[in-house]
Amino acid sequence: MPLPRSSVDVAARSPRGTMSVPDETSLRAAFDAAGQSHVFKHWDKCSLDERASLLQQLSEIDLDFVTSVFTRSMRDHTNGVSSKGAIEPVVPDAEASDSDNAGKWHRAGLTAAKNGELAVVLLAGGQGTRLGSSAPKGMYDIGLPSGRTLFQLQCERLLKLTKMAEELVVEGDDDDQDTNPEPGNLEPKVKVTVPLYVMTSPFTHRETKHYFESHDFFGLPKESVAFFQQGWLPCFSEEPGEEPGGDDKTKTGKILMKSKHEIATAPDGNGGVYKALELNGCIDDMTKKGVKHVYAYCVDNAAVQVRGFPNHHTPPP
Repeated sequence: MPLPRSSVDVAARSPRGTMSVPDETSLRAAFDAAGQSHVFKHWDKCSLDERASLLQQLSEIDLDFVTSVFTRSMRDHTNGVSSKGAIEPVVPDAEASDSDNAGKWHRAGLTAAKNGELAVVLLAGGQGTRLGSSAPKGMYDIGLPSGRTLFQLQCERLLKLTKMAEELVVEGDDDDQDTNPEPGNLEPKVKVTVPLYVMTSPFTHRETKHYFESHDFFGLPKESVAFFQQGWLPCFSEEPGEEPGGDDKTKTGKILMKSKHEIATAPDGNGGVYKALELNGCIDDMTKKGVKHVYAYCVDNAAVQVRGFPNHHTPPP
């Protein structure tokens, strides 16, 4: 799906494939075989619109995938270990963490921004429930003297980065200019824009988009800001399923219903960002823009600085 030129409002998608035409007979057969026939329990009490809504939602669920995820998660929880093996601490990269290379990484990041090769993905699908708010977490006032919210803080930092990149002089800009790696008091030569892709969820999408619009995108060009929704997964109970072999040790779970015609769902977490970027056309959009580097971080990382590339193994010359 191509992204509009203005601020992007992309519909939520399931994290897996969908059936193009919801069909009651085939869906009933599939959910019955998976031990989930109860999703049709109140079918006769639903209106035509409610039935259509339920079929559409059911068609977007990859039963094999969600069942395997739930089963593996329950098994790992019961056994107290991960089926994917032991998780080892990340080994520090001595080259990247060497303070002597900080200037080189800083310059590399600004150069990528100036060349239009940098994009930012802001993970902002969560609500501020643990902070006592049901609003999107990015709208939370973290108590700064300025009263800036997390969204405002992140956008203004990104805007500052573009200004620094505009002032950066790189080799080849002008043989008569000083090639100091730090931004100087020079007239900007190239307008720098760093695309911002804001990941929301079905619970925060509309409010987040409205918040940006009502604040004029905090100074960022609105055509450079894209909103896309992360995927969702059906919620499961922990009771044994009806599949052959289902017992207390191997819980296949039951898909929970929010109402007689609606599945209870939850966002698929930050790990779903990769599939969401692909499904919503963001990867294609980055490719068209010539993006080579993506800096991704959570909206509540109030101390983040979008500069440099510490994951490179060799400092740039």
